[in-house]
Amino acid sequence: MNLWNYRVIRQLIGSDDDQVVWLAVYEVHYTDGVPTLCSERPIELGGESLEELRVEMELFQKALQLPVLDMEIFEKKTS
Repeated sequence: MNLWNYRVIRQLIGSDDDQVVWLAVYEVHYTDGVPTLCSERPIELGGESLEELRVEMELFQKALQLPVLDMEIFEKKTS
């Protein structure tokens, strides 16, 4: 597997009484095939050309085909 890729990450947002599930695409880095770090913020889709934008969109599409990760796995590693 690559040392990084884009992945969909699930996050609970809000208070315990009023939580919402939020999904977004993040850059995820791996150590020995295990996701260990993710970008601080979701990835913005964009590019300096249509070709760069097309490549980014393909990477987003690949992320949608992989299992969704929970943000909790990254938060536990930084605590």
